[in-house]
Amino acid sequence: MSALEIILVIAAYLLGSVMGALIVNQVMDLTDPRKLGSHNPGTANMLRNHGKLPAICTLLIDVSKGVIAVGAAMYLSSDPFIIGAVAIAVCLGHMFPVFYGFSGGKGVATTLGVITLFSTPLASGLVGIWIVAFGLSGYSSVASLLCALCLPALAFYLIPDYGLTLSILALMIVFQHRVNIGNLRRGAELRFRRHK
Repeated sequence: MSALEIILVIAAYLLGSVMGALIVNQVMDLTDPRKLGSHNPGTANMLRNHGKLPAICTLLIDVSKGVIAVGAAMYLSSDPFIIGAVAIAVCLGHMFPVFYGFSGGKGVATTLGVITLFSTPLASGLVGIWIVAFGLSGYSSVASLLCALCLPALAFYLIPDYGLTLSILALMIVFQHRVNIGNLRRGAELRFRRHK
């Protein structure tokens, strides 16, 4: 990797480490989402505890991180390996942010931003799967996990150059949901109910 490519990967990780929920929390003077509900600094927990506007702002910030990082990589490089490394780095930053003690979110929204630049049809299909799964189950974790499980096969079929990258991201998302998986098995997972 060249010096520029290394800088791209590091910058992507640092960008990913900027947590949308915590920025929104500070700007709107809200209770820290890590102390509420699922304790996850993500869109669903923000919606559950703080309402639509904070949740939408959180979603836009977290999706934008993936779009900006991969967009910059695609502009500066045509190498799928480098672009894939940047995609993984920005999602790693979201999941293990250096600015917040390496304790972050699940990475679903940031991964969606990445996928949007790789393939809009794939991103749209996954959003559709998420909406249906969430509507049927009432669990955002179930919807996210189903999307992660579908992602590798869909990625290798639609955009094989990034199939491995997206498979790695899918595994990362499943890993970040390990507590949710345990809760689902015990029947202790929080079903979505918006309080405001």
